[in-house]
Amino acid sequence: LKCDIRKFFENIDHEVLLKILVGYIDEQKILGLLREIIESFSSVRPPVGLPLGNLTSQLFVNIYMNEFDQFMKHKLKIKHYIRYADDFVIFLRTKTGSKI
Repeated sequence: LKCDIRKFFENIDHEVLLKILVGYIDEQKILGLLREIIESFSSVRPPVGLPLGNLTSQLFVNIYMNEFDQFMKHKLKIKHYIRYADDFVIFLRTKTGSKI
């Protein structure tokens, strides 16, 4: 099953991302720098979105999506799952036992 999260990069909520980062980083100077980087990406209110192709965006997306990855693995018990940014593939078995 191939999936893509529609308009993912342009809809990333900056406040949600910053709350996630606070859970990983204690150093206030680093958090302040990350906040400046994230907020520089948007002129709309509420601030949302990350630019495509930016190296920091790729890092932020992986941090942002970690909870989704954990949900897929631990709650849904998906054994064969691959994700790259906002695209992911779930490998399943059919009722006949063949992989799709």
